Amino acid sequence: MTIRFTLPLLGAGWLTLAAMTPACAGGFAQGSADTDILFADEAFAVRSSVTVVNPTRRYGRNPNNPALEGTDYAATYEIPSVAVKVTLTDHVLCAGTYVKALGGQADYGSPKNAAHPRPIAPGIANAGKIEEEFGIYETGLTCAVAYDIGPGRAYLLGGGFREKFSYDRHDILTAQGQQRVPDGTTIGDARLSFDDEHYGYRFGAAYAIPEIAFRAALIYRSGTSYDPEGELEIETPNGVSLLDAYGSGDLPQSVELTLQSGIAEGWMAYGAVKWTDWSVVKQFIAQSYWSADVPGPGSINDYFWRDGWTLTGGIAHDFDERTSALLALTWDRGVATGYDHASESWTLSSGAAYDCPWGGRLSAGGALSYIAASEETKYGEFNTTVDTGWAYALYAGYRVAW
Repeated sequence: MTIRFTLPLLGAGWLTLAAMTPACAGGFAQGSADTDILFADEAFAVRSSVTVVNPTRRYGRNPNNPALEGTDYAATYEIPSVAVKVTLTDHVLCAGTYVKALGGQADYGSPKNAAHPRPIAPGIANAGKIEEEFGIYETGLTCAVAYDIGPGRAYLLGGGFREKFSYDRHDILTAQGQQRVPDGTTIGDARLSFDDEHYGYRFGAAYAIPEIAFRAALIYRSGTSYDPEGELEIETPNGVSLLDAYGSGDLPQSVELTLQSGIAEGWMAYGAVKWTDWSVVKQFIAQSYWSADVPGPGSINDYFWRDGWTLTGGIAHDFDERTSALLALTWDRGVATGYDHASESWTLSSGAAYDCPWGGRLSAGGALSYIAASEETKYGEFNTTVDTGWAYALYAGYRVAW
């Protein structure tokens, strides 16, 4: 019996919600490079998509700024993805990919540490961040060498990628100890920005039997370390100061095993296990300098995460020659160890794909994530709590091939 199933929704177009720190579980993960396009039947294929994620996280307790209690600090974000596959010979094929791989964004609405501002200069204190955002956009090239072995085809994969790193943070400055201005009065802003880039690699192996829609793949992605450079702009009634700033931090390696197989005519099951070395993410340190040897305002984001595990299972079905659909459930155990709120999550996702009469394949879908409540434990009387949250996602993609 021949089972026909191409499963167009798999790959970067498949709907698994990822994390936005500190709103969701799974560290900073957002999108994955669409290397699955290497397994497309056609000699040339292009697939593009965008996923929009809207998480909700509300503080239950926040001694650093009680005004934040009950407010939602999680910001909506987008995950673009593009992949192009080219077959060079019968045995060599390559894929160029672009994706927002990692990121995070928070909008607090009120300075995060307004109740306990930190002095940074005579008469001036930092009341904490009001906005924080970072993103890593990955551009990669992955190639495969394929050979027929037994009833299917074996693949050896390898390639490299470049990460473009950007970080922006907006803090509120308040008066502290000034004679004519009450303590806590907003008197200025501090804006920190970093840019950097780094290179990494991925490699793996796969085996596919198209007649039964079977494929097994194991792919490793390397980690990276950052030492970005940027500037801190401090604006007060006394004028504007531009300070050199430097940062440091690490991002994890990962290994993912994916399995799929036809289980009946027009039906297919899918599963994945992913390990991510989030334990390398301990702190992100930023430091500015008034002059070469005189430190200025600095900050430390504490994470000290544990390794991440993500499990996914799903089923897909071809309704007819043009229409397919998928339903999947993903569990992420969370990585927080008491320093932040990257807690456990469950995600239910579904989507459909349609082969258009004029050519190409249109896909769309949505996902709903449940995010467990969490509590800090490392800051004593200043520990914060975050209530149970939800995240919603919408996905749209298009594919052409020949």
